[in-house]
Amino acid sequence: MNNLNVAKIQLNGDSYEINTGTNLNELLNKLKIQNNKVAIEVNGAIIHKEKYSKFVLNKNDIIYLSLICIRCVVLKIFGLE
Repeated sequence: MNNLNVAKIQLNGDSYEINTGTNLNELLNKLKIQNNKVAIEVNGAIIHKEKYSKFVLNKNDIIYLSLICIRCVVLKIFGLE
């Protein structure tokens, strides 16, 4: 990546480089993660899925991705864990 077009972010605690202007959908595509199987927090705020394509990441953003396990959620709801 050309340094002029690179932004460093924190991704789940690790330094990660993205192209300047990358949105959340593009990040998920790069990571090969389906957007319906993840929750994303950027700088302490949960981002709703319908905003992923318009939410552009900035240099030094802190991102946490949490993969959603539907089975785990169902087990917890019904007290079966």
